[in-house]
Amino acid sequence: MIDEEEWALDLQKDRQTRTQNPDVPFDVQRNNLKEELDYYKNKLKQSCHEKSKTAIKENLEKLIYLRGKSTALTLGQIKDMYGELSDSTISYYSKKYQDDCFELLKITKELCK
Repeated sequence: MIDEEEWALDLQKDRQTRTQNPDVPFDVQRNNLKEELDYYKNKLKQSCHEKSKTAIKENLEKLIYLRGKSTALTLGQIKDMYGELSDSTISYYSKKYQDDCFELLKITKELCK
């Protein structure tokens, strides 16, 4: 039987393959990212409950990485729709990414007290 870590790695490889394929629709890519984000959010909660600093760090890094992928996907979708990205659009989504990451760090700190 496949344990949870092997399953997670298989899921991650599958999702990564599908999200890197430009032929995969944005909705499918978005759903795949949402599933991964939900999975790692739960892993982070579990790590906080167990007080595992290594696991907390790994899960937090993964969530930040996935949030970046989400931002890139959104920008790619906007570029597909309008043909280009304005500097203000890039700045807006960069700031939003940064704010979301700070919020994630803040929530993690509170959760892991």
